[in-house]
Amino acid sequence: MPAKNYASTRFGELAEINEANVKNLQVAFTFSTGVNKGQEAAPLVVRSTMYIVTPFPNTVYALDLSKPGAPMKWKYEPNPEPAAQGVACCDVVNRSAAFADGHVFFNTLDAHTIALDANTGQPSGTPTSATSPLPSYWQASLWLRCGSTVATASGTSRTWQPSDRGPLGHACKHAGCGKDAGWGFARPRQPSHWFCFEHRSEGERFL
Repeated sequence: MPAKNYASTRFGELAEINEANVKNLQVAFTFSTGVNKGQEAAPLVVRSTMYIVTPFPNTVYALDLSKPGAPMKWKYEPNPEPAAQGVACCDVVNRSAAFADGHVFFNTLDAHTIALDANTGQPSGTPTSATSPLPSYWQASLWLRCGSTVATASGTSRTWQPSDRGPLGHACKHAGCGKDAGWGFARPRQPSHWFCFEHRSEGERFL
């Protein structure tokens, strides 16, 4: 999963590379996604395969690490809605895929979560989407928990959670507003305070 675990420690316990031999590392291969946008999706390595998700249009590549040059095993093109680019706040980045039970899970910019067969790259089931009367986008990493997927939104203090309010799940704290709130503000280890687009500047005082 992105950031290694639910605590997002990002700490690797592997000891093969250490202070004594790190100077001997050399380039084994290079790979270009062909997308000249922000690259924030960390490659996901499962056994002998590396999975890469590009920024919009969110193409997924599987590379075979068991062979010289890591040739491509398969490529999947989800063809997300181009209009999602116009509402994305942080370039059109993606924040990596997750792996479980032989499947690769990832989000597209137009708010769809897709599961692919890790061996073939073929979709499994119907993509899950965030339904909203307004344009939607996700630049989220994915957590997998007990057979479910939980999408976390851009930044460390924002989270989309399932609720009867729709994809955002929060109401604006501005007095008398009550609109769906997509901007959450919080200090470390403190609860988030949520605001809609119109009143999002009020959240700065909670940082």
